[in-house]
Amino acid sequence: MGHRNSYTIGFKLKVIAYYSEMELPNITHVANFFGLKRDNIKRWIWNKEYILSKVDEARTNQQFDQFKNMRKITNGRKPISTPLNEKLICMELAKIRSDGTKVDNDMLKKKGLYYGAIQNLSGFLASNGWLRRFKKRHNIVYRRKSNNCLLSDEQKIEKARILDERIRMTMNESKGYLLKGIANMDQTNIQFGTVQDRSLDFKGNTEILIKKSRYEKLTCTIVLCCTCSGELLNPMVVFKEPKGEIGPIVSKKIIVPEDIIVTASKSGWTRNDEIEHWFEQVWKPGGYSTDHLLLIDSYACHTSKITTKYIADNGLTVRYLPSNCTHIFQPLDVTVNKVFKDKLKRHLYDNEQADTYGNNFRQAIIDAVAFAKNCISPKLIQKGFEKSTLAHYFNNSR
Repeated sequence: MGHRNSYTIGFKLKVIAYYSEMELPNITHVANFFGLKRDNIKRWIWNKEYILSKVDEARTNQQFDQFKNMRKITNGRKPISTPLNEKLICMELAKIRSDGTKVDNDMLKKKGLYYGAIQNLSGFLASNGWLRRFKKRHNIVYRRKSNNCLLSDEQKIEKARILDERIRMTMNESKGYLLKGIANMDQTNIQFGTVQDRSLDFKGNTEILIKKSRYEKLTCTIVLCCTCSGELLNPMVVFKEPKGEIGPIVSKKIIVPEDIIVTASKSGWTRNDEIEHWFEQVWKPGGYSTDHLLLIDSYACHTSKITTKYIADNGLTVRYLPSNCTHIFQPLDVTVNKVFKDKLKRHLYDNEQADTYGNNFRQAIIDAVAFAKNCISPKLIQKGFEKSTLAHYFNNSR
């Protein structure tokens, strides 16, 4: 970048006077006459009143000869936005965001202009530069929408009371056996299309192309369950298969570890049959059905008549979390699910780059699930129960 030219105030006055004396003012003509850039002239003309007011002030103080040889009217940036102005904008932002209303840059600029007008800041334009610095000063950034339901403090307290009542009632009703702990089951749908959406590249390139993933349109559901003692039960993978089951040809192509359960549905989501399959293959064989309270959310297949009848017929101790608060009281949502999905996708992406599995995507997913399972530590699970306020109910661990 070349050296930026600077001009004295006397020269600027000369240019402004030449432009003002023209019968038909023309910035291009003035720029060619003085050998200047049009942007410089436009900026000086725009600030004409301010420059002339400073000239009058210098003449009053008998400092005009010194003033006209200066290259800057002031010694630094003129303060235009007072702390009170920005404080009011931050208060307004907090008020707007309290009910979930979206706020963008244009809205912040309008608020800045509004409060600037109230304070009679005539030179304040709420420019992009001011907006950038304002957001940096007050730690304001763009945040992605979360899937959590917006609950007030009173609603959170009421949800906690309902959950506490359900757990204590179950503990008091337990007859013939002693509950030893709490477990939490949840299913999470995995979308593989967003494994990597960024890449390192050279600065200045306008088109950033990223090769599509062969797993881009794949989806499956993984059912996870953990206990308050920090144990992660065998994950169950539900693939999307046209006939709703793993066929003999597919079975020959995959190797399933002993600690992974694999099944399928037509949609790739868990339905009544898959939930019953999970109880039969994971929950009952582990022996947890007799001494653990299982907490699940109100997902459709969890609360269906078929599932509730199965739970009652088999004498399972299952209770439902209050609605719209799984992000607070479900340990899997609090600490486990995100780590599990991140590790799974990273393993899948790394092996895709190495072309380890070719087109055998089912085996790639099974191995990725096994890898992610081994990355979940007991401390992470126990931390989820602590944050969900569920750890204090049972001091004994399995």
